[in-house]
Formats: sequence, C-alpha cells, structure tokens
Amino acid sequence: MKRKLRIVKPFRFFTFVLVVTLTIIFILYTILSGTTEASAMETYRQVTVHQNETLWTIAEENSSNHVDTRDLVAEICDINDVKPDEIQPGDTLIVPVEASEADNEQTN
Repeated sequence: MKRKLRIVKPFRFFTFVLVVTLTIIFILYTILSGTTEASAMETYRQVTVHQNETLWTIAEENSSNHVDTRDLVAEICDINDVKPDEIQPGDTLIVPVEASEADNEQTN
C-alpha cells in the first residue's frame, strides 16, 4: 500500500524548493555562459620584436579597444614566460588576439 505524502510545513517546503531551484539555475548559468574575455582570446599571432619596441607597444598594436593594455602585457608575459625587460629585437612572441581580429586578417 502506497503511503500518501503530505506537506506538514508549507513555508519550509517552498523555501527548500526555491533554494534548490535557484541553485540549479545558478549552476546551469555558470556552465552555459562560458563566453568570457579570456575565452574570446583563443587565437594567437606570432610577432617579431623590432628595434625600440616594448611589450607595451606590441600589446597596444595587437589589442582591441575593450582590452586593457596592462592585462594584455601580463598575458603576453605569462604565455611567453618572459619579463617585460627581457625582450630583445629579433625575439618572436606569441600574442593573443581576438578571434574576430584574426578572421579579419585572414580575409585581407
């Protein structure tokens, strides 16, 4: 014989359902909203350092308007395992660029 379930404390039950629902929505939103600034920069370009160039000028030349140059300099340093004062003319650096910029270069 099946036992019939009854909600004894409705406020407590609906609070529980609300918390579980919001938690599931938060988890799904976090998983499905994977487009962040970092994931937008998945394409890379090789850049050769020329005379009198710094990481700052290289970052400015290869960044879009909505990317902070300081963040891009830090990312270039991390990717290439260099410090800003270690680069020399002739060095080749890997520089992250936005996918849309890389697409524009390939079509030109």
